[in-house]
Amino acid sequence: MNYDKAIEKVRELNVENKFEEAILLLKSIKKEGENDIKWYYRYSCALIHTNKFKKALDILKDGMSKSKDNFPYAHLNLGMLYYWKGKLVDAFKIVEEGLEKCKLYEPEYVWEFEQTLKSMYLGYPFANKENSFLSVLNQDFPNYDENADSKYKIKNIEREKENLSIYFGNYKRERVNLYLYINGRILPQFRYGYEEILGYELAKNRLGVLTGSGTLTDKNGRPTACDISFDIFADVEEYKNKFLDILENNLLLPKGSYLKIIYGDEKEERIELGKYDILALGMDTRGISDEIVQKYNGGKLIERIQLECRYKKIDGGYYFNYEETNERVWLRFLGVDYEEMEKIIKKSITNYPLCKDTIIIDETHIIQELEEIEEEANVFLN
Repeated sequence: MNYDKAIEKVRELNVENKFEEAILLLKSIKKEGENDIKWYYRYSCALIHTNKFKKALDILKDGMSKSKDNFPYAHLNLGMLYYWKGKLVDAFKIVEEGLEKCKLYEPEYVWEFEQTLKSMYLGYPFANKENSFLSVLNQDFPNYDENADSKYKIKNIEREKENLSIYFGNYKRERVNLYLYINGRILPQFRYGYEEILGYELAKNRLGVLTGSGTLTDKNGRPTACDISFDIFADVEEYKNKFLDILENNLLLPKGSYLKIIYGDEKEERIELGKYDILALGMDTRGISDEIVQKYNGGKLIERIQLECRYKKIDGGYYFNYEETNERVWLRFLGVDYEEMEKIIKKSITNYPLCKDTIIIDETHIIQELEEIEEEANVFLN
């Protein structure tokens, strides 16, 4: 078997989870693959999946030093291995370098590099925990053992924080605390979407990092709002407009949301945010057969509403979130003009099998107990 066929066979063995066989074959063609980055990359993949992280890191570093081939995935693996070891700055640098190569040579895979960077950036606030690197590896490598090579953890947290500080261009700057309050019944899984976008944009623009988040609930445990806290490294006044642009251009924020900036112990500033009304569509599906629920599911209804709103060219009908209660399944949408959005959604749900007993509620300004809202709700009986 010639080298090209052998290295392709290694790829197939890795895909089939036959990692030990892949390693044996790689060792047999080591001399031929001495200057081929794919040999080092595929060897590192097999080693990672057999929990030999230190060896995988050493192998891939050696390969990156010997080969100048434009193979971005080597950067991706090396970045995750650095992240696992607690070398966060090295991880960021190598994956960002790989992202730029990917844009040039394999643009269809850019999303994967960006997603990895998001995971790494969002992991930074927890760098003082013993295993700051679990989030990426647990998701991507099913055989990951948190105890494997356990000595490779962040050994000098303060030094790593200093390295990060320099990397983010804020070495001599103090942090300023900010809190983003997002109005609306937002379950944690939908809050995570806001965290991911915001955390990535903050890190990418070297502005700061997330430090925490939470969901506010009423006495019955239903969400009423959420908040996300983060630290800004740069001068807030200098970068305020840039940061507000990030919020405006990347997040759909309901009316009633706001940003709170805390300057030390003495001064606070509150900036009102959000331009969207919240329309909640509450469907009672208890008397509807499973066959109908499957055939006319919520996903199809969301698509139907969004298509109609796009056809009417309104700034609205944006899917916000869903929630299940004992009485109803709730779908929520955002729009600049509530009345216009409500009119279109009413038309969209008329005679829709899933919406035989549906209520529509304006949740923009008042979050109350469900039974109190239903008294004033607009009820549809098709």
